[in-house]
Amino acid sequence: MQINEALNALNDGHTIWKVGYAKRVCKAFGIPFDSEELVWDFHRKDGYILKEDGSLGVNGLNLSEYVAKQLGVHQAAKTFLGCGTQSREYARVVRQKLQVEGKI
Repeated sequence: MQINEALNALNDGHTIWKVGYAKRVCKAFGIPFDSEELVWDFHRKDGYILKEDGSLGVNGLNLSEYVAKQLGVHQAAKTFLGCGTQSREYARVVRQKLQVEGKI
């Protein structure tokens, strides 16, 4: 997965990602995937059913926050409310950090 695709994934705070996809997002940023923190059982916990992967998934907002936290920029988005708005801000500050570091 390219870094731009991973950044696009961070923009979406409403999606429930398949675990494998979320792992690829983390790998694109060079950060570890923490299944304890990221993987939810949506069927049991929130009433969602993911047909192909059973009931396991990764909440889009949680993934965005996790990546921003791992890169040390998550505080910049803490004042935003709403899944979409907050996720987009996490993506923005992550992109900004990567640009400053010359990684994109």
